Amino acid sequence: MPNVTFLKYVVDTSWKEILDLAHNSIVGVEPNYQRFPSLKYLSLSYVSISALDLNLFMSPSPRIEALELVNLEIAMSDAQ
Repeated sequence: MPNVTFLKYVVDTSWKEILDLAHNSIVGVEPNYQRFPSLKYLSLSYVSISALDLNLFMSPSPRIEALELVNLEIAMSDAQ
């Protein structure tokens, strides 16, 4: 499973309403980065992410209407 330094390769996230991530490991979510203020639908399938990174990712996404989590692997991080 490839590691993704989250949002490193996404240029402009302010307009995205749908995000579907699958078969990845998400690491290194920056705490002060404005992610997806317009996001309405999020799907994470077969993704490994720490509880801390998941929280940092979801916190600044106030418009979420639908959340789909399929076989999510939540790893405990040392910072918790």
